[in-house]
Amino acid sequence: MKFKKIDVFDSFCTLLKEKRGSMLYLAPGDSPYIRIGDTISRLDTAAPVDKKMTSDFVNLLVTQSIAKIEKPVKESSFNYESKAAGTFKVLAANGHNGYMLSISPIYHEIPELNSLGLPDVIKNLVHTQSGLILAIGRHNSGKSETLASFVDYINKHYNKRIIVMENPTRYFHKDWLSIVKQPFVSLTEVFDSSNTFERTISEASVLAIDGFSMYETLKFSLSALKKGLLVIAAIRANGGVSEALRLMIECFPENDRHTARKVLATTLKALFWQNLLPGGTAVVPVFEILLNDPVISTLIYNEQYHLLRPTMAAGAGRGMKSITQALAEVSSAGIISKAAIERFREYSYTYYVNPVKEAYY
Repeated sequence: MKFKKIDVFDSFCTLLKEKRGSMLYLAPGDSPYIRIGDTISRLDTAAPVDKKMTSDFVNLLVTQSIAKIEKPVKESSFNYESKAAGTFKVLAANGHNGYMLSISPIYHEIPELNSLGLPDVIKNLVHTQSGLILAIGRHNSGKSETLASFVDYINKHYNKRIIVMENPTRYFHKDWLSIVKQPFVSLTEVFDSSNTFERTISEASVLAIDGFSMYETLKFSLSALKKGLLVIAAIRANGGVSEALRLMIECFPENDRHTARKVLATTLKALFWQNLLPGGTAVVPVFEILLNDPVISTLIYNEQYHLLRPTMAAGAGRGMKSITQALAEVSSAGIISKAAIERFREYSYTYYVNPVKEAYY
């Protein structure tokens, strides 16, 4: 491959990093597309990618790959070291018009657990041996960083076998005390083949999953929980804990909801709603926290989601906290302005199960 073509892909990688995008899409005959948050935009300033360019790039990736890859590549993932911009995960899929590529940045610096401003009750969850830990929040709420820091802590302090599934891959985990695998696995393929599922989590004791749809995340997570794994999952969701739990059950087909609700009620260890609010020169993390116990489990099983928030407020002594309590704490401490809190409330209450604001403690 000519050096000029490497320069083209390096320039794409640099652009992706500069714009803090999560993924770049390249298809022959079309201009590149970049994903920033929930928005996918065409890069009209860039020339359309040609078929030979993507083919040459895939051939380079195959040559550099340690794994044995059959040619022509149908669908596979590679790591690419850009001299200009660092490490990237590249997914190559062979379409009718040539190779289609998606490129996403991988970060080697994983945030330390103690650097994220997490309450002690959340940090202590890293010692959980089995069950489900769920982090929910909007895009850029910090939940992916929290998940990565959990995996990093477990990796450095416990002898485990950890499977990390991210879409796209954002952090690279080296082996410390644990063995960490970060396979590219199509969840559709996993759902369609029990053998693929068994191979994916074979001998694993921890599963971390992030970046997939709510249904994909939960179906895979609940299946892993039946195997006795510790599952740490991040799910994009608006509203808070009560609202997310309702949506989690309702995303399943009606015939599967009873089983999903039963597994969720019995295996859930904790669920926290993470938010980042402006606080002067930096953002401040604010959490709504649910810790499962027999009362919470019964409410989930009986679909009494409207009673969860008052129950959480009453369980403050155990470390639980409603969003109203969390906002009151940062407001009284003067960490976040009242105007910022009001903007957050106006947005969040739109997604509440019960529209009567006064019903929440």
